Amino acid sequence: MPRLDPGARAALPDRAFAYIDSHGQRRLPIHDPAHVRNALVRFGQVGFEDDRAATGLACAY
Repeated sequence: MPRLDPGARAALPDRAFAYIDSHGQRRLPIHDPAHVRNALVRFGQVGFEDDRAATGLACAY
């Protein structure tokens, strides 16, 4: 998986992230197939704000 440097990450639109918390922190980039696979693997490691957020994402995939 290609490394995503901070500048490239900042340039990505919000839709390129699987989860954005209420503070605007964008988590789990999904802008290419390698990052989608990585997001699915790391899904359980993310501290979601509530169960509804995690459940909604799980159903989307």
